[in-house]
Amino acid sequence: MPQLTHGDKKHLRDLNTEIARRLQPLFRDLEQTTREIEAAGAKRDPKAHKLSRVMADGKPANWRYYRAGKDGKGRTIRFCHTSWKNVAGFYLFFREVRTAKQIKRDQWAARKTRKEVAALARRRSQQFKEGTA
Repeated sequence: MPQLTHGDKKHLRDLNTEIARRLQPLFRDLEQTTREIEAAGAKRDPKAHKLSRVMADGKPANWRYYRAGKDGKGRTIRFCHTSWKNVAGFYLFFREVRTAKQIKRDQWAARKTRKEVAALARRRSQQFKEGTA
C-alpha cells in the first residue's frame, strides 16, 4: 500500500470536510421530513404512536432523571421521564442503564399527564433502591 504524504492527508481532510458540509442540509431535510411523517401519523392515531420520541411543537427532548443506584453488575440505573409531551400527546418514561461503554434505554411507557409519569419514575426508582423492582 502506498504511503500518503502530508499533502495527500491534508487533501483528504479537506475533501472530507467539503463532503460533510454538502451532506448536512440533506440530513437536516431528511430528519425534518421524518419528524413531519411521525407527527402526521400521531395526529391520525395517537394511541398507536404514544411511544414516539418526536416531541410536540418541535421542542427538544427534555428528561428528568431519578437515580436508583447500581445493580449487581455495577451498572448505574436511572428512571427517567420527559417534561414535554410527544407528538401523540403523551409523556414518556424509560429506564436508563449506564456502563463504562454504553447507555441503554428500555422499559418505555407512556402516560397522559406529567404528574403520572413523574410518579412512575419516582416509584420505580424507590422500588429499585428497596430491591423490589
